[in-house]
Amino acid sequence: MKLFKCEVESLIGLDDSNKQITFIITSGGEFDKHIQYTNLDFAVQYVRGVFSILGIDKVNVIRVEGLDLAFNNKEKNSREGYL
Repeated sequence: MKLFKCEVESLIGLDDSNKQITFIITSGGEFDKHIQYTNLDFAVQYVRGVFSILGIDKVNVIRVEGLDLAFNNKEKNSREGYL
């Protein structure tokens, strides 16, 4: 089974079955609230890139942040997530 083909200067995903994935990511800190950490938050971009090479462009992200911070409500964060 071929997953992608190479064209001049591009990769084309061969999975055209209208699939989607759900990527669940948790972190102890809060990357989006601190500008100095924004560039370190590359996991979602990486996963989207990998699956787009395969032809899967529908990526749902469920993010839960701040799980190790004492002042955050961990139970509420886990229930609500971050979409």
